[in-house]
Amino acid sequence: MYSKKAYKIKYIILFALGLFLTLAIPLAAVADSQPSLPLEKTGQILPSFKVPKALSFCGEPLPLHERHDPLTATRSALRYLSFLKEKFSRWSLALAAYNCGEQRVNSAMDEQKSNDYYQLSLPQESERYLYRLAAIKIIIGQKLHLGH
Repeated sequence: MYSKKAYKIKYIILFALGLFLTLAIPLAAVADSQPSLPLEKTGQILPSFKVPKALSFCGEPLPLHERHDPLTATRSALRYLSFLKEKFSRWSLALAAYNCGEQRVNSAMDEQKSNDYYQLSLPQESERYLYRLAAIKIIIGQKLHLGH
């Protein structure tokens, strides 16, 4: 059984992870030249999370409606990640497969005779992917800690 705080933290981390994965935002490219936009409350599962009225990446607007809906995309991403976790048995391999593809990870494991993410030679982006997610976890954890 989760405490209220642990339950809230779990969903904030899952939402942030899903949004990050869905929008494929590399941590190095987060800086945007546009000023911050005002935020509005939406009354979603995470009452403390505010969805912006508009979102942009590298100066290009990102639509927040129809098939680009962040909540629907996040749910889909999490379903796919759960499938990959079942298939590869480890979160590290599941996240690598999410990033560079199931076949690429399977091929690397077969060719290199290893099922250890940390020993596999994968595309550089995939090798950094897990560490970028860990950085997001640390940032979110510090923000939650500072807020309480």
